Amino acid sequence: MTGWITALQRQYNLVVYRYEKIPQGIWMETNRGTVVLQNVPSVYAGKEEFIKGIYHTMGQTSFLLPVYPNQERSMLTSFGDHSYYLIRWPATESEWMDYGWLGQSLARFHRTSAIALEKCHHRFSDWETWPKRWKSKTDQLRKFEQTAVKRIDTEREDPFDSFLLENYAYLTQVSHLSLTYLHDSHYRQVCHQTKEWGRLSYIHFGSEQFVVSPQGNVFFVDPFSWVEDMRVRDIAQFIKGDVRDNGWNPQHIYSFLCGYQSISPILPEEFIIMYALFLLPGRLMKKLETVYYRPHLLQSGSPSIELFRDETGEITPNQAYVEMKKNEVLLREFPRFARDCFGAVILAIK
Repeated sequence: MTGWITALQRQYNLVVYRYEKIPQGIWMETNRGTVVLQNVPSVYAGKEEFIKGIYHTMGQTSFLLPVYPNQERSMLTSFGDHSYYLIRWPATESEWMDYGWLGQSLARFHRTSAIALEKCHHRFSDWETWPKRWKSKTDQLRKFEQTAVKRIDTEREDPFDSFLLENYAYLTQVSHLSLTYLHDSHYRQVCHQTKEWGRLSYIHFGSEQFVVSPQGNVFFVDPFSWVEDMRVRDIAQFIKGDVRDNGWNPQHIYSFLCGYQSISPILPEEFIIMYALFLLPGRLMKKLETVYYRPHLLQSGSPSIELFRDETGEITPNQAYVEMKKNEVLLREFPRFARDCFGAVILAIK
């Protein structure tokens, strides 16, 4: 018997019949039903009390799957140097997703989070931090470019050196544009205007942060990726990720946003913030940080570089180029889409 399975069965008082790897972790069929064992990056391990506080309120709803406590009544358990949690999972998953229903479910999740955070005294917050953090990331590009120039035609050359030099002007342009749109959206004012509709977001919200049952019910998972932040972060990250994975499909995006709006209104300024998020090459910047990481280049308090390595390890220069081209379609199409479908005006900035 594999060592970790023996320890898991003892810590959770269950019997594992079979298991397999899925994007969210290790799926297992047990005598207590189907569950998933999910890894918690060390940078998130200190969130346990924060997550417990939110689950006390949100766990009573129909869109969160329960996290099982271990024999010590803790949400987290350890095997070796790594932390994990065990979450109940649907026995089977739907192969089809209703974008409108996902939008409605996400809006309900956000609305409930506003209530839950009022009763939570532990804080993991990115609230009102975007301008400063985005500027810091944008400023790093120049330092990374200088490193890439020095490494070309040396034994230290990395495949991303040529990629960065070829695309440096474009990446710098869209990064500065993202900051301009963020400023023009009255970001801080929107943070406070939308608090009542949602105060909890994912570090990065995409298809791996929810599961759909055969009945079409949407369940949100990965709670250790929660952070106190404005809801538009999830809305924009989902759209950006869906375009990256499936290409620009305005019908899907329209259904998703209409579903969300049927539960909570989306302000015109939030569409501008979405566009600012689309412009910021955040995923690629994370990859570049792992390639060019030097302690003196990054400010103290920077997110875990090892976490970025896990998130972006599979990205090659060719894949990064393809992602940029897909995102360019989103950047080109979204302003007209937002105006025609939702009456939101996103003015061109040069």
